[in-house]
Amino acid sequence: MKSKKVILATLCLGAGFAFAACGTDPAPGGEQPRLTLTLDRTEVTMTADSTLTLTAMPGGYGESKYLLTYASSDESVVSVENGELVAHKKGVASITVKLTAGGEETTAVCEVTVTGKTPIVDVTTTYSVTYEAGLTLADVAELDEGYSWKESGSTTLHAGENQSFTLVYTPENPDKYDTVEIPVTVNVEKGSWNLRTSEKVSGGSFTYYYEAAAVDFSALGLFEYVDGADVSYQLSKNGAVVTETIVPVGVYGLTASIAGTDDYNPAEKTIEFRIELTAMQAFIAAVDDLDENAANVSEKEKLTVANAYKNLSAEEKNQIVESWGVTVSAKYGSFVEQYVNSVAVQNGGKVAYYGALYGENQIDAKTDIGGTAANVGFTVEKSYAEEEGSLHVTTSADTTTKQMLVLSVKNPSATDLSGKDGVFTYIYNNTSVDLTMSSWPTGVVLESGKWTLVSIPAECFGIANKGLPAKDNLGALSFKVTFYNGSLDNLAYGADLYIGSWTFATPEYVNGLISALDKSNPDQELVAKIVDVYRILSAASRELVTGYEEVEALYKAALFDGVTKNDATLVYFSSKAGLGQITSGVQYQAMDGAKKSLVSESPEAAGGYSTKFVQYIGSLYSYYCYEIRMVMPENVDLYGYDAVEFYVKAVSSYATANANGMYYLDYAGATKVRFTTGEWVKIRIPTSAAQGEFVLRFYTWNTPQDRAAIGFRDELYLTDIKAVRIDYKAEFIAMVDALGTDYTAAKVAEVSAYYESMPASAKEDSEVAAKYASFRETYIKKPALATLKALISAAGDAPAREDMEAVVAYYGSLEESLQNDTEIKAAYDAFYESAYRTIVKADFLEKINAITTDSDDEGKIGIIREYRSLTQDLQTDVEIKTAYESFVKTYITDRLDKDCFIQFSDPVIAYYQNIYTVLNATEKQTITLGEGESHLGEASLNVKVSENWTANSAFRVMPQIKNETGKAIKVFFYFKADTQARRCAVYSSTTSSAAWEGMIGENHCVEKGQWQFVSFELPADRYFYLDMQWWKDVNGSTKYMIGYAMDIMMTSVTYATPEYVSGLIEKYNALTDETAKAELKQKINDVYGILSETEKAAVVGYAAWNAVANA
Repeated sequence: MKSKKVILATLCLGAGFAFAACGTDPAPGGEQPRLTLTLDRTEVTMTADSTLTLTAMPGGYGESKYLLTYASSDESVVSVENGELVAHKKGVASITVKLTAGGEETTAVCEVTVTGKTPIVDVTTTYSVTYEAGLTLADVAELDEGYSWKESGSTTLHAGENQSFTLVYTPENPDKYDTVEIPVTVNVEKGSWNLRTSEKVSGGSFTYYYEAAAVDFSALGLFEYVDGADVSYQLSKNGAVVTETIVPVGVYGLTASIAGTDDYNPAEKTIEFRIELTAMQAFIAAVDDLDENAANVSEKEKLTVANAYKNLSAEEKNQIVESWGVTVSAKYGSFVEQYVNSVAVQNGGKVAYYGALYGENQIDAKTDIGGTAANVGFTVEKSYAEEEGSLHVTTSADTTTKQMLVLSVKNPSATDLSGKDGVFTYIYNNTSVDLTMSSWPTGVVLESGKWTLVSIPAECFGIANKGLPAKDNLGALSFKVTFYNGSLDNLAYGADLYIGSWTFATPEYVNGLISALDKSNPDQELVAKIVDVYRILSAASRELVTGYEEVEALYKAALFDGVTKNDATLVYFSSKAGLGQITSGVQYQAMDGAKKSLVSESPEAAGGYSTKFVQYIGSLYSYYCYEIRMVMPENVDLYGYDAVEFYVKAVSSYATANANGMYYLDYAGATKVRFTTGEWVKIRIPTSAAQGEFVLRFYTWNTPQDRAAIGFRDELYLTDIKAVRIDYKAEFIAMVDALGTDYTAAKVAEVSAYYESMPASAKEDSEVAAKYASFRETYIKKPALATLKALISAAGDAPAREDMEAVVAYYGSLEESLQNDTEIKAAYDAFYESAYRTIVKADFLEKINAITTDSDDEGKIGIIREYRSLTQDLQTDVEIKTAYESFVKTYITDRLDKDCFIQFSDPVIAYYQNIYTVLNATEKQTITLGEGESHLGEASLNVKVSENWTANSAFRVMPQIKNETGKAIKVFFYFKADTQARRCAVYSSTTSSAAWEGMIGENHCVEKGQWQFVSFELPADRYFYLDMQWWKDVNGSTKYMIGYAMDIMMTSVTYATPEYVSGLIEKYNALTDETAKAELKQKINDVYGILSETEKAAVVGYAAWNAVANA
């Protein structure tokens, strides 16, 4: 500690002059001199650097002039000039004053003593230090220059208060300054033994391996302290002192203590002292503690053995344990076989035992890009419901674009789902962010910090969800886990997952869980699991579950804890209970790809909260809508209520880009509600459609591909679903009155839809009936009549064909009641007779008369197409009918091939004989017919169909010709797939418009670019039709749609008869070209192969031909 700086200053003396007569020296002989000289002092004390005026008083000089002179005996001490004295340094000097006058002189002397100045010292006078061994006075403070201890600096100090010592200040200039002594007080506090843990102690804990001997704590070197301290040790456990000499395995507190002295305070330090077995001891003990019956051994006990074995060195594993008589590794192998691998036999019902140590062998976990293996290990740290543990899977953070964690089932304990209702697992996401787990196109959100149910119903395997394997191939289950950062997928935060067992959903499993549940003190996870798995079961399987009602009551009690209920609410989406009352997911897909949460957002009318659904899986599936299934609505008595009501809001950038910002809701299987995104919309559903477990389906529309869709990150908000009573009369009248004159077609449609939704009793009200009649007249009939007249007027006196077609199309679009309205019908009929009929007839006759044998196929097909589009009135017109029949005879009937039942080899005939359509067609669907390539010497029809990604879309050909032979006929044709694998199915029908009776034969599946022989037997008095679709994609996944644009070919449907085959053989025998003969040979073999034995016997020349051609 440093002392404060010293301030030097001159001290002025304000008094102390000694006065005495100062005169001349007496003359010899006692004579008085004439001159006298007196000083105002004869001695004086001054301090260095001070000044003083010495006054001389002369006398006796009379009228003479006199002179005073001054001299100092030591100018270095005091100097003088004209009586002004200046003190320079400490010392003594004599100042002599001489008076000279009239030739005489006399002197006087003043003795001056110069003393030193006293420095002003600003220094700490109290010091406090803590005792440590060897403490001396010199350790108390670091002194500034000039200071020293009066006592020796090496003076030893001990603990104590108010110890007195003296500081001495010696100035730098001792000639001018005096030395100063300053008394100070020193307080010495008792010191610390500096008791601390050594580097052997990590995190406050030390592990000691058990020995059958007393523990010498001092020798362990766990503590460090001041030399010479007398340390004692005490071991304790749970607050009690341990007195055993040989301390058993366990966790203790070890306290080191040092007693206090005159100079030191007492000290104490405690650490955790763990006494553990060595790796070998631990393994032996863990194995020896196992019950002989594996069924009685917990997964935690098995994990203890496994971990103990992992801690052994290679040398230790090869050691023979005397009590076992075998090596450690051999004993461990027996353990694995008896306790670990036997789990599948003991329990059953699981695909992969991730809730057991055995599960480590049943998973493959690695990154998608690079294939780096993830860290996988069984743990009992986390488990769900009745399971004892889970597989802990972790990866490092990886920002590689599209990086994913691939989780695949390996070595499954069961592979066939037959007879089961589905499979499921629970996954805890310990990562700091939400992750998605998917098997395209199905997926689920793994919310951070939560257990998530991952369930897959049996019907989703190998059919609708193309990312999932077949029911009998569960070993191919594989999923990808990733994080979406707002623009792309990666593993920026790594993955940290706990995965439970993949388990079959069966009534037996649910019954087992119910039996294990302690209903007096229920485990809520187990209760929730029972409900989850029960919901996966089919209706038939649920009938086999016993005691579920009591479990559901426990579930609902917990679900509605703290929720205020009322008599009218079916589903409480304004509380946590709502999500427990529903299941949800994308239609046709296995897993629910939405994140669900309770949010403080709702319309003012609903007040409070709503449930939010956010889609994490993008729209890539053919028909994609989000289902919310009310599987546990409250049992509200709907009698007396008119509807159930709720508010919904959709937020969708996808809808904005693809569907003009519109969203849709379907319920009761057919009813569709259209609403604008970004706005809260009130939805009403008749109580008849909200009975039991009803379903809501939400979607937007992919306009470019004309299909339903859910956009990535689409949001849905739903409020409570409540039963309401409606004053239909008041609401309807108010809606009509609100239309006024500034109305829109959408508002009129809304009123019409509202009226149609009203019950019959409300419609029968006289005021309602009158209001509706007025509404129809004002807002529907009059605008329709005005539009019709405007279109007629726009057509003019010489209307163009397209203008007339617009009038006819508009009239045809009107509902029947409007078409039959007197005014509307009169206006239309007048136009039709005066313009349309005359002009269209003349136009058609002109076109058909222009057709010649040189006209192209498209022109001829155009005649057939236009004739079919004519009104019935024009089709039966004598002139048109005569012209058309002549056209048919010339270009179709006269060109028919007698061997063909349906002649696809000629596009014109093919168009005439068949109706071509697309099931689930898009708005811009197109079909084009043309000449195809030759196959086996036979022309084919080329059909091009535009792409269609709607589920179950198909290209359909409906021949208009019936089998009128009175017996079944065998026919065949060749079908060629395009750049995609295609499926062709043949169906019988009682009519020419595809009245389904059943499939004839099996699906004909054709690989891409290949021709395939298709044959079938058509019953008497039946039509047939063909449906063609995409068969499979590049991954081999089955498809049920047209998909990519279709560009197929097919030859004529030809009778398979002995005569036909005989003719082919005759033709073959006349050929010389080997290529042509090879093609014809294939056809002969194909057709001959479908004949009956009797028919084969009737084929002329087959035996001889076969002996040569097929030799």
